Amino acid sequence: LRILDMGCGYGGMLRRLWKEGLVWSAVGCDISLRMCEQSRAKNLAIGASKDIEILEESYLQVSVGDASADLVISMDALLHVGPERQRLVVQEAARILRPGGWMIFSDIMQAEEVDTEMMQPIYDRINLSKMGTVSNYRSVLEECGFSNFTTDLHSDNIATHYGSVLTVLEEKGTEIGLSEEYRQNASFGLKVCRDHSPNNIVWWFIAAQNTS
Repeated sequence: LRILDMGCGYGGMLRRLWKEGLVWSAVGCDISLRMCEQSRAKNLAIGASKDIEILEESYLQVSVGDASADLVISMDALLHVGPERQRLVVQEAARILRPGGWMIFSDIMQAEEVDTEMMQPIYDRINLSKMGTVSNYRSVLEECGFSNFTTDLHSDNIATHYGSVLTVLEEKGTEIGLSEEYRQNASFGLKVCRDHSPNNIVWWFIAAQNTS
């Protein structure tokens, strides 16, 4: 497959797909210079750099051609731009995908009905006024020519996920050079997400096919 990973981070998902023989050519994009550099180094170390290109740029505007991918993926990255710009993400995926191609992604969202008072510290942490919902994603995907829409819910993992990251932060934060200020801010944010997630935050996996 020709694959684009929106918000690829350190590129682990693309390397996993490459190791499984699923990559013809792949592009990962991320705005973090450090992550892109690490991803390129890891790709080079296993011989994947000939098939995987890493671009330091926003997934809102990717410098690849129209209909140039069979599959667009993203793993828990789209939440960071908020529901208004998530529409632009889906439009960009539709541009990049060939007819019949698929967009498959996971994202952390808010429930359709939430306790706004409990959600406010989460909004503050990620600098958003609200988070996306599965109904919002579905509406945008359909408007952009996607169909064959399926979802898979994994919300039970949210508190465990943020709790695990918090544990690593507390155990390894000083060792890996994180400042005291950063560790305090991150610790507060992770505790908020861990403790306020039940009934407010949901973790969906979504797949849709470009059939326009």
